[in-house]
Amino acid sequence: MFSVSLASAMPRNTHSVAKRRHHGGHLCFLRFCRLVVGLLLFLLPASWLAAAASRPVAAQGVLDLSHWDFSQGHVALDGEWEFHWRRWIEPGQTGEDNRDDPPLYVSVPGSWTRASEYEQRLPPYGFGTYRLRVLLGESGGPLALSLSRVNSAFTLWVNGHQLIRNGMPASSGTMERPAGGSVIIGLGAGHSELDIVLQVSNHTFRDGGINASIMLGDANTLTNDFKRSLTINVVLVASLFVIGLYHLGIWAIRPGFFHALYLGLFCLVLSARVVMMDHAPITFFVPDLSREWLLKVEYLGFYLGGALLALFLQAMYPEEIRKRPIAVVVAISLMFAAAVLVTPGRINSQLVLYYELIVLIYLPYLTVCLMRAVRHGRYGSSLLLTATVLFFLVFIHDMLYFWGFFPTRQLAPFAILGLVLAYSLTLAKRFINELDRQRLLTQQNLQLVEQVKASRRLLHEREEETRRSLADLLHGTVQSRLLSARHFLQKAVSALEGGVSPEEHAASLKDFVQKASEQIDRSREDLREISHMLHPTLITMGLVPAVRTLLQRFDGQFDMDLQVTGKLAQDPAAEEQLERSLRLIAYRIVEEALNNVVKHAEATRVVVALDMSDDTLSIEVRDDGKGVSAEAAGRGLGLQMIASRAEELHGSFTFESVPGAGTSLRVTIPLSRE
Repeated sequence: MFSVSLASAMPRNTHSVAKRRHHGGHLCFLRFCRLVVGLLLFLLPASWLAAAASRPVAAQGVLDLSHWDFSQGHVALDGEWEFHWRRWIEPGQTGEDNRDDPPLYVSVPGSWTRASEYEQRLPPYGFGTYRLRVLLGESGGPLALSLSRVNSAFTLWVNGHQLIRNGMPASSGTMERPAGGSVIIGLGAGHSELDIVLQVSNHTFRDGGINASIMLGDANTLTNDFKRSLTINVVLVASLFVIGLYHLGIWAIRPGFFHALYLGLFCLVLSARVVMMDHAPITFFVPDLSREWLLKVEYLGFYLGGALLALFLQAMYPEEIRKRPIAVVVAISLMFAAAVLVTPGRINSQLVLYYELIVLIYLPYLTVCLMRAVRHGRYGSSLLLTATVLFFLVFIHDMLYFWGFFPTRQLAPFAILGLVLAYSLTLAKRFINELDRQRLLTQQNLQLVEQVKASRRLLHEREEETRRSLADLLHGTVQSRLLSARHFLQKAVSALEGGVSPEEHAASLKDFVQKASEQIDRSREDLREISHMLHPTLITMGLVPAVRTLLQRFDGQFDMDLQVTGKLAQDPAAEEQLERSLRLIAYRIVEEALNNVVKHAEATRVVVALDMSDDTLSIEVRDDGKGVSAEAAGRGLGLQMIASRAEELHGSFTFESVPGAGTSLRVTIPLSRE
């Protein structure tokens, strides 16, 4: 026994399966996030406590490093520095003898606004002098100082020698020229004590003072660390720039890929921001670049990057991330960006604090939306959720670091690169999937073209076969009957022209005319059959009457049984639900099946079953003939025509045959227009 099945692809409800599959992945991801957060919350404080317990700390303006081995690493000059508010203290001078203005002590790193022993909180804008005495033992090789984030201009003196002036510190904002970037200052070797004096002024940034640790260590080690940090920034800038151009190229090729546009702009904006940050490569090409403009570009990158990140994720998952909240975030970001362009540094450096609070609100919102995307099984959502959560944690860390709460280092460059790579991989995979889908659609279109060509060929063959059948009926049966009728009429005419009295040949004439009339009636029946072959007029009355009339054509060739069930049997008006085109195709399917039985089956009994439910029409033709082989069934023109007609109505066709035990043909046609 074999079967041939042709069915249109019916949609399957796979949502529950996908939901269960991604629900397990979602739980695993939540466990992973809890593990990462737990490790961060445990390891970072533990490392800070361990570092705080092991490193020396300055007290009352003195730091004792006499027992420190610089070959084991550099040391941060953290602790209490002597500080003289609104005074320029030259090297060698001290404020201890001035009882009217005793020195303050300020924690470094940190803003001078946190100075102790002062009746009021110091303002962030002003100037002052920092001083620290460092006691050294045998330092070994040459030493160096590494400074960064000294706001906003300073002059460094060590042991009475001015080593560097970064910008132009001044007592007023009109005279000050702020500068940025990190610097390495060599101190040489052989020092037993360092008297470090920093004259600092700030009239442009929100916090004045030394906001990052000043490192003292081996000159070669600090230089190599500085070069390493600079190299990381250069690689980060180059990577972001290339990735950004790549995705903009994708968008140029496929303008509909807005997520590629947003990601490309996001990378370019971040690359411009990293260029202007600490250890910035731009300061080596433009050393005199104003710190205020450096901060403006950095803040613009922060605001525009936040907006582009939200737009990218919304374009990736539009069903989970609504447009209205993202539009609010974009509008707020553009407002902050515009404020950066029109306000001085002392104002826009304050505004960044408020935007950080906004980010603390909308990043959790994006995280929740991405978790919803993971639950819905969206492609790449798990990877994007992981990258976004880790970036959120790093953002919180760096925000607290810039506020002076964490004595660690900035982690944003690494998180940014990881975030962009995760987004790029997801977008590249989606682009590849889109190309694969289009390639598959192209192949399917080619297959459809071949199927259309095959269907046309089948129709031409069937048309020629129908023409041959009609020609045989017209030139054979109908023409023979008409010639026979003419022959009998000519005999009647000859009898009348013979001069014999009609009364004598009445019986013969009557016989000739009757036979001619019989031949004409049969010709008329043949013409009616030919008309039905061209178009069954009874199809307007319904499918069942038309099929019943069709079975009469095969009367005498085998026993036939018409079985009508379902709504067709229960309600005669149910046929009105069947469109005329559908009834005609169903009629042709039954006709083709019966023609196959006549030509190949050698059957003695045929059953035609019609069944109609609320949404399907079923046609089944069974016979008790000799059956056919699988190879013959695949080549049969009649079966191919039936399959083509069933596919035309988006139905299914099944043909089964048992050698010596007959065949069974079943066609199921959906009644829904969709």
